[in-house]
Amino acid sequence: MPSLTPETIRRTFWRSGPWLLAAALILALLPFFALAWYSHPSSDDFLLANGLRDHGLLGYQRYMYLNWTGRYSSVLLWSLFNPVAYGGWELTYRLLPLFFLLAALVTFYSMLRGLLRSFVSVRALWLSSATLLLLLLFQLPSTAEGIYWVTGMYNYLLPALFALLLLVILARYASTLEQAAKRRWLLAAVLVTVFVIGANEVLALPLLVALSCFTILRAWQQKRLPLGYSLLTIVAAVACAVSFLAPGNYIRMASEPQHFGVAKAAVLAAAAAGYCVINWLGNGVLLAVTLLLAPLSAKLAQQPELPLNQLTRNPLLITALLFGLLIVGFFPSFWATGMPIPLRARNMLYLFFLVGWFLQAHAWIRYLLHQGWWPQQPLPAYVSVLLGAWLLLAFVTDHNLRLRGPEQLANSNNSVLAYRDWLGGSAARYDAQLTARYRQLQAAPVNTICTVSALQEPPLSLSFLDLSAENPQDWTNQEYAKFFRKKEIRAVMQP
Repeated sequence: MPSLTPETIRRTFWRSGPWLLAAALILALLPFFALAWYSHPSSDDFLLANGLRDHGLLGYQRYMYLNWTGRYSSVLLWSLFNPVAYGGWELTYRLLPLFFLLAALVTFYSMLRGLLRSFVSVRALWLSSATLLLLLLFQLPSTAEGIYWVTGMYNYLLPALFALLLLVILARYASTLEQAAKRRWLLAAVLVTVFVIGANEVLALPLLVALSCFTILRAWQQKRLPLGYSLLTIVAAVACAVSFLAPGNYIRMASEPQHFGVAKAAVLAAAAAGYCVINWLGNGVLLAVTLLLAPLSAKLAQQPELPLNQLTRNPLLITALLFGLLIVGFFPSFWATGMPIPLRARNMLYLFFLVGWFLQAHAWIRYLLHQGWWPQQPLPAYVSVLLGAWLLLAFVTDHNLRLRGPEQLANSNNSVLAYRDWLGGSAARYDAQLTARYRQLQAAPVNTICTVSALQEPPLSLSFLDLSAENPQDWTNQEYAKFFRKKEIRAVMQP
């Protein structure tokens, strides 16, 4: 039997580490997949289904563009893939969160595969992708609005995943030398850009700014106009014009109680972005993971042909874009409505911040390495062990430390919260209440006034917006009644 020397322990842990990490990731992600079985439509899901029923597929696109929004991509997604508008929607609605979670995992894998190529094993890529997914879900501003509400998913997180694929496409375009392949990657970038910009303005404006800055930088570096990037920037500008100048946007803005000027909106956007960054970094999870990944990042930085290194050649620019684009993302809402962006839009900004944070960290490590300022042993072994133990503790305990602000669960541990809603029975009670409500409404005669029970203690991980118990004429109640073909639906609180 071999002696238990420190070197033997280290080798044993190194061999078993991936399996331990995989088991931990499965346990941490499991409740998010389990909660999908208890998800139900909310608010706009019924509104959009009613609109599609009234106008038809093509007519609905025109109606929304002229009367409500310029988000042409999102509207198309609502129309084609909103299960509430079609038969069997109760089962299909539960499958869509599963689809999104798997799509996010595959997107992260594709992104890492495109940036790292064969320098990292397939197993390590899948583990890294699952880790990114967990980091996303761990402190996502609202899982209810981002994962378990189909309208929010189509408007924000799903298009954001396509934006990450655009990053990979641009990296492949930059590293490809063969002209035919280069044209194919450029065409793919154009198509994805048009789709992403049409999803929502919080995503469109930062993308346009990022492409413009990158094109200007390349022109300055090469002393000539880069045709491919210039074409892509022009396409993005045209797509933004089509989206932003939609008549429906101005009709919607006219109904808002207040608007801010450009200067005030910019100041408020900067303050909101700073508030979010402090909260996202304040619990130390991202900082600890960054320190643990620093040795691997330093090794990858020594591979000049790696697409990741070609993408992160200018650390100062990446850091400026990371924080500047957050401000740009907050700006449209303050300017148009005088209000900060809702949690569902903040979900998307957190996704970009998460990916951008690790990109800019690698960019700075690469810079320090090339300047000769990077230490040979950046982390002692005991520090890595302590950081790993602390991360494990952070993921199995609940916390709600935050700055002052209106968010009920800012910086909360969503993994523990999801387990509590799942195993504590809150999700099952939520499912039972809504299932009983549907049966009651479907059994009631058409064009009658129905009284249903308001939700009692809905799970925070799942429930977004339900019927109003105070105002039967609330728009949510009206759209609910229209969908189930009732004259009016009233919600009352049961003892």
